[in-house]
Amino acid sequence: MRWLRLDYQAPETTQVGAELVTDKTEAPKAAAPAAKGKAVFPKSLPEQLKMLRETLAERPHAVDSLAELFKRKPRKSIEEGLLSLAALKLAEHEQKTDTWYAMG
Repeated sequence: MRWLRLDYQAPETTQVGAELVTDKTEAPKAAAPAAKGKAVFPKSLPEQLKMLRETLAERPHAVDSLAELFKRKPRKSIEEGLLSLAALKLAEHEQKTDTWYAMG
């Protein structure tokens, strides 16, 4: 429910349209997009590791830059995932730059 006007909640956006859900109609099944274009960090460990590996394959990241990519900045989960990938020899940490790289 919206208590404030849209221009107070998100002044940089404009509302194009709205769907009203009544008792006679069903709510749409589509997932809501993440806030400000950020992805939602997966809850299951296999999905987390897959997402981290794919993200590192695109380019190297520091833990903080990885956390910035996701909604709610899941820094602790990202650190644990990176350590798991390193144990499996799928990622490597460079101490000098504090950066993580995908392996192979």
